[in-house]
Amino acid sequence: MAKEQKKGLGKGLGALFGGDLPLNDLTHPSKEMPMAREASPEMTTPASDNQLKQLPVDEIHENPWQPRKSFDEDALLDLTESIREKGVLSPLLVAKRDGVYYLVAGERRLRAAKNAGLSEVPVIERDLDEEEMAQIALIENIQRADLNVVEEANGYAALIDKYHYTQQQLADLMGKSRPYIANLLRLRDLPEPVMDALRSGKISAGHARALLAVKDPALQAGLCSDVVSQDLSVRALERMIQDINDFGDALDKKTAPAAKKPANSQYRALCDQLGERLQTKVSVGGSKKHGKLVIDFYGDEDLTRILDALGIETY
Repeated sequence: MAKEQKKGLGKGLGALFGGDLPLNDLTHPSKEMPMAREASPEMTTPASDNQLKQLPVDEIHENPWQPRKSFDEDALLDLTESIREKGVLSPLLVAKRDGVYYLVAGERRLRAAKNAGLSEVPVIERDLDEEEMAQIALIENIQRADLNVVEEANGYAALIDKYHYTQQQLADLMGKSRPYIANLLRLRDLPEPVMDALRSGKISAGHARALLAVKDPALQAGLCSDVVSQDLSVRALERMIQDINDFGDALDKKTAPAAKKPANSQYRALCDQLGERLQTKVSVGGSKKHGKLVIDFYGDEDLTRILDALGIETY
């Protein structure tokens, strides 16, 4: 039986708040919204929807669902100087659970405010459950800042593991395609040296996807090291992996590589285009009179993703 559709899926953050306020207004309100800069009676009462108040920075606890683990120190320094000069112009989004305020959106602003020596910051308090906090933290980071793909993939995986989202539900929620979600999640299968290079930006997501075609983790790590040291492009890495796979197949079948894959240069461009579209390894084999097109997939879910990309319906 299909799982019940999560609230807000396919409708974005508006559905989480009854459609009354988009994410941009939640964290970057318009000038017409009341901004309490000085103490007022309203600050002593619980905040209603869209009402702003000041909150001591020491009372705001880290969001356990925050997907971002690393921050650009130079950008944070610039934001700190701006806040020191002008204050926090856009309020943070918080939720109160069991008497504790948790940060939902605005991690960089809170860090910069602390660095600037501010004792309190403007916030919007909303009544959110844990699942909504997880959704908003992930969406806010993806929409407002460039999460590295490992952090983004881990955020999606956490929602799947904790709340049993399907990849299609996540795609609807995030405004992404299902193949995009599937490809990101597959990257988590790579060995730690490759993941470290991906986190630090030494290799791209394209490099990482290419390395998924290699089964041996040690070889994956070695090829990743070659990419970094030789500054290899994604296409160069794919050709290197193709040569390795061809050599291995030739040894297994006791045949020469040329007999297995004729006119390799003629079909290389076609394989590259198909591989880019389907986000997987594509190769040709056989002979000139009887050829074959080989599309790699990794499990039933990945096969369904490829069929979707080809416009083939499954029943």
